Amino acid sequence: MSRESRTDLLASLGNEVRAQQNAVELVDEAACQLMGVNRTDGRCLDIIDQHGRITAGDLARESALSTGAVTAVLDRLEAAGHIARVRDDGDRRRVFVEVTPDTLARMHELYAPVVEHSAERLSTYTIDELVLLRNFVRMAKEITTEHAERLHVTLDATHAREGTVNRVRRTAREAQRDVKSAVGEVKRAAKEAKTEVKRAAKDAKIEVKTEIKRTVKGR
Repeated sequence: MSRESRTDLLASLGNEVRAQQNAVELVDEAACQLMGVNRTDGRCLDIIDQHGRITAGDLARESALSTGAVTAVLDRLEAAGHIARVRDDGDRRRVFVEVTPDTLARMHELYAPVVEHSAERLSTYTIDELVLLRNFVRMAKEITTEHAERLHVTLDATHAREGTVNRVRRTAREAQRDVKSAVGEVKRAAKEAKTEVKRAAKDAKIEVKTEIKRTVKGR
């Protein structure tokens, strides 16, 4: 049996990682539907669970969402009974959010089989192999996070360009409407002027005829 080349192994590894990510996405999508939350809310719920408790500001940084978006997420999760807002005992002005016990139990119920099966499979790995796997996952996370930040920069730039284009188009449409309105005003003014000229000419003609009649009669 021939040995795979390094290039082939790296390609195969990349494909396996992508396939695993898709599998995780399928699990998370199904779990979110069963819990009655959307994917963004589910992702934030997972981040809160990982930290135990977290502030809204820290959650915004961890999730790469705006503070306004995070506030909306937390309001939805709190209304659904998934999280609770609690004040810091040391600083009553500081507010944390944490997953409620019922939701923790539900999350454990949904994800426990994956955790248990993973533990069974990993029980055959040596300490060195587990360290290698941990370091690989950690490296993959760092690389993915860095790339996500780059994509968000590109996305922000794209939104900025689209905003500029939309503003230019809106300005052009407004200018077009203004020109059309101005042309209409000019046409109306020209029509009124033409009518006024005709009226003045008619009045002048009548006045001339009257003056001629008066002159002839005076003779």
